[in-house]
Amino acid sequence: MAGFIIPSGLMRLYEFDLSNNEIRVLSFSPWVPQKPKDTLNTFDQAVLTGANEQFTIKMDFAKRFGGFNKDFKAAAPTHTALVEQARALILANYTDPAATEQKPAADSEDYPQVSGTLAHWRTGASSAARTANRCRWAKSSPTAPA
Repeated sequence: MAGFIIPSGLMRLYEFDLSNNEIRVLSFSPWVPQKPKDTLNTFDQAVLTGANEQFTIKMDFAKRFGGFNKDFKAAAPTHTALVEQARALILANYTDPAATEQKPAADSEDYPQVSGTLAHWRTGASSAARTANRCRWAKSSPTAPA
């Protein structure tokens, strides 16, 4: 898996804003901002910012609820977006770790080679690299699958 580390704890906040006909979504880790700074790495993210990690869904709540409540009407908004307040609290006193440049493998042999390892999995590997990995496994193990 490349990206967010699951042990960092992923939570998602859904804010149903009836006044503005929106559902706002924020994905975050409550754990990452509490980690000691010297243990943070590139994959530690307090707030996830990808298109499928923070987004807004337009929703006509009056139409949606109209089938069972013909008189539904949202109240006037009385506060700023809760998602924005949550983001501010999560990021208070937190700084993202420095990003390290990720480089693709130079060739099918560009991986940490550890004595006794029978197979190596490279995510995102090309078909040729996967074939090379299977061949390497077959050569090194008498019980490797065909």
